[in-house]
Amino acid sequence: MESNINRSNRLVIPKWRDYENTKKLGELKSVGKKEIKLFEKEFLNKKYEWRRNKDFISAMELLIYKEIDDPDVLEAVKFLQNYKNNKAFYCLTNNENKFINIKEIGINLKIAQIRKILEKYPRNAIRWVDLSLCYTTIGEEKKAINAMKVAVQLDKNNRFVIRSGVRLFLHYNQCDYAYYLLKNTNLLNHDPWINAAYIAVSQLLGKNINNLKESKYFVESNNFSKFDISELACSIGTLQLAMGKDKEAKKMFKESIIEPNDNAAAQLQWISKNIIKIQDIEKINTEKIKNNYEFETIQKCYLEDFENAIKNAEKWIEDESISTVPNLIASSIYTSVFEDYEKGEEKVKEALKKEKNNIKSNIQLAFCKINKGELDTAEELLNRIEKEDTEIENKIIILADKGMLNFRNGREKEGEIFYREAAKLASKNGMMNLKASAIFHLAKEKNKIKSATFFETISEAKDLYKYIDDPVVLYNIKKFEKETGV
Repeated sequence: MESNINRSNRLVIPKWRDYENTKKLGELKSVGKKEIKLFEKEFLNKKYEWRRNKDFISAMELLIYKEIDDPDVLEAVKFLQNYKNNKAFYCLTNNENKFINIKEIGINLKIAQIRKILEKYPRNAIRWVDLSLCYTTIGEEKKAINAMKVAVQLDKNNRFVIRSGVRLFLHYNQCDYAYYLLKNTNLLNHDPWINAAYIAVSQLLGKNINNLKESKYFVESNNFSKFDISELACSIGTLQLAMGKDKEAKKMFKESIIEPNDNAAAQLQWISKNIIKIQDIEKINTEKIKNNYEFETIQKCYLEDFENAIKNAEKWIEDESISTVPNLIASSIYTSVFEDYEKGEEKVKEALKKEKNNIKSNIQLAFCKINKGELDTAEELLNRIEKEDTEIENKIIILADKGMLNFRNGREKEGEIFYREAAKLASKNGMMNLKASAIFHLAKEKNKIKSATFFETISEAKDLYKYIDDPVVLYNIKKFEKETGV
C-alpha cells in the first residue's frame, strides 16, 4: 500500500539549506531594532581577510556574497577564475559568477572544500553548519552532530546556526537538545524566526510555551515585515488550532498568508486540506515564493497534474537535502501513478542514505520490492520492520503490504487475512482513510487473480471511498474503475 501524500501531522519546523541559499531566500536579514547585525559584520570581516591575504581561502569565503555589487567580491571572483593550482576545490559554470551546486560537484568534494576553509578559519560557525549539512546528507550522523555542536559553541546567538541546529537534532531524534538550543539563545527574546521554531518544537514535545503573549505581539506590532513573521504567525495559528481556538488561529493564518515563505505556505496548505479550510488561501501568490517546491508538489497532485508534481518533487529533494519526506512522496508518485518501481526504489534508497533506519522509507522500499517481484527480499524486510517499535499508521501499512505479498505468492486466504487485520486496526484507531485504502487494495489484488469474491469486496470498498482524501489513492481509484469498468 503506497505511502500517503498527505502527512498525518505537520509543524512549522525550520527547513535547512546551506548558508548561501538561506541568505538568498531572505531568511537571514536583520529584523527589529534589537537584532544583531551579524551578517553585515561578517561581510566586512571577510572583505578585510581578502584584502590582507589575497589567497584562495579568503576568495572562497567572499564568494557567498557574489550577488552583491561590491569591488572586493568581483575581484575575488576574478581571482578564482584565474586560479590554477587548487582546481579540486572550486568549479565554475559557464556563468562566470556562479558556482555549481553540491549535487553537480559531489558531496565529498564539497566537504573537502569546507574543511580546507575551516583549516584557516576554525572559528567560522557558519562553515561548521554547512559541513554538518553535508555530513547529514550522506548519513554521517556522528560527524554531522559533532560539526553542529562546534558551530553552536562558537555562536549560540546566530539565527542561521540555531535554526539549522534545531533541524539537525530533530532529524536525529535528539529533540530535547533542539529544545535546549532554542531556550538558551538570546534571540528568543526578539527574533520572530527563532520564536516560530520554539513554538513548533515545544508543541512537538508537549512543552509549555511561556512566551506566547510576546510572540503574538511580534506578529501584531507591525515592527516586522510580513515575510519575517510568516512562519511565526503560522506556528502560533497551528498551536491555537490544536488548543481548539479556531477563531484566534484563523486570525494568525490571515497574517501568515500575506507574504509567506515556502515553509509557511506549505503549512497553510496542509492545514487547509487536512484540518480546516483557511479563508483566502487561494490568494497566496505562489509565483513570488522562492523554493516553493513542497507546496507545488502537493498542489499538482490534487490537480492530478502528476508530470509537474514529480518535477517539483525532484526539485524539493534537491532543495531539502536532509529530509526524507520529498523522497517518499516522489517514490509514491513514481510507483502508484506511473508504475515505475525502479524509479520509486531509487528515490526511497536516496532517503535511506539520509536516514538508514527510517521506518517509513523501509516500508516504501518493501512496497517497491513486492511490485518488482522481489518477494523474498520484501518479506525479510517487512518481518524485520515489524519487530521494531512503529506507530499505528506504519503498522497498518505493514499489514496491508503483507497482504499484498501473500497474494503475489499465491496465498489468497492468508493475503485477505492480513488486509482485514490492517482494516480492523485502522478502524479501531479512527483512521478510516487507511481502512478504505486497505480494502481498495484488497479488491485490486482479488481482481488480479480473478477471485470469485472480487465484486463483493469492491462493493465494500466503494462504501468507504468517502473517507479517502489522499490525491494519489483517489487517482488510483479512478484509474482502476476506468480499467475494470466497475
